[in-house]
Amino acid sequence: MAVAVSPYIVHTLRTRRGWTQEDLAAQCSVSVKTIQRVEKTGICSLDTRSALLAAFDIDLEQIQGESVIDQAGPIKTDEKPGLFYNRSHSGGDLVKIFLN
Repeated sequence: MAVAVSPYIVHTLRTRRGWTQEDLAAQCSVSVKTIQRVEKTGICSLDTRSALLAAFDIDLEQIQGESVIDQAGPIKTDEKPGLFYNRSHSGGDLVKIFLN
């Protein structure tokens, strides 16, 4: 069964930890191709989603972009901790996200 996660959140959490896609794949016991697909499309299996949750130590709402992510670790100075990611429903929503 395929499920959806936020590809942006997966990519952001991975890079904030300084992990490569290979590092995350090893943490989750999946292939690098699987991580690449998740970061591109947000589609993965239930097992992969569970492994991502464990690797990042977050909950389901956070990986879907429906809840605040307040993670310790390196954060770029131009970013604020505890970002809230809303689910976008149209291209207009994406424009609003990137313009804010």
